[in-house]
Amino acid sequence: MMRTWIAVAGTLAIAMTSAAATAQDRGFYWGFDAGQGSINSDKRGLDQSLIDGFAAAGLTVVSGTSDVSEDGFSWGLTLGYQVIDYLAIEASYMDLGDFEYRARGTATDGVGLVDGSVAIDARGRGPALSALAMLPVGNWLPYLRAGVIFADADYDAAVTIGTSSASDDISGSSENFLWGVGLGYRAGQWTTRLEYQQAQDVGENSILGKADVSRIVLGAIYRF
Repeated sequence: MMRTWIAVAGTLAIAMTSAAATAQDRGFYWGFDAGQGSINSDKRGLDQSLIDGFAAAGLTVVSGTSDVSEDGFSWGLTLGYQVIDYLAIEASYMDLGDFEYRARGTATDGVGLVDGSVAIDARGRGPALSALAMLPVGNWLPYLRAGVIFADADYDAAVTIGTSSASDDISGSSENFLWGVGLGYRAGQWTTRLEYQQAQDVGENSILGKADVSRIVLGAIYRF
């Protein structure tokens, strides 16, 4: 949490100290991106949490398998302001992608056997505020990003044991440090970007615990 607010304070401080930039250096722009989002999940930890949950219900897991899908489609929209040639401030909305966890197995209550399954679908998204430090080299624009994302995570969980089933929808939110590194190429009012981003410790208030979420995206911005 402290690291998150330090990033926000740094973003605002840089913007304030750059207020003396000349008008021709400034300008608004908007943009979009799309690519792949990846969640660095702890599959072993999820499996153990499931085993512990069955044990709390008086069942011992005797066999089982599980799979995770950590990669999904990710997209974003951006409104930015170029403070000077070397600094920009961006407000964005990011869809971080989807995550799936599936498990099937057999458990016993000490008397008989029963089949069970668990399905969890998760999705992360939210607004972000960040600062970009740039080093223009001709038409090329390498840059670093630092900021914060206010991530909302939604979970759909379904459990089936024998002939009984239950489901629930759970939501969680967190404020997370966001960083990235990218390269842009400017042609007229358009700039094409390729960027790697990472939001750290997303979902700290959720049933799945904390996880780093990475994005590799290709995008474009248009300067007004």
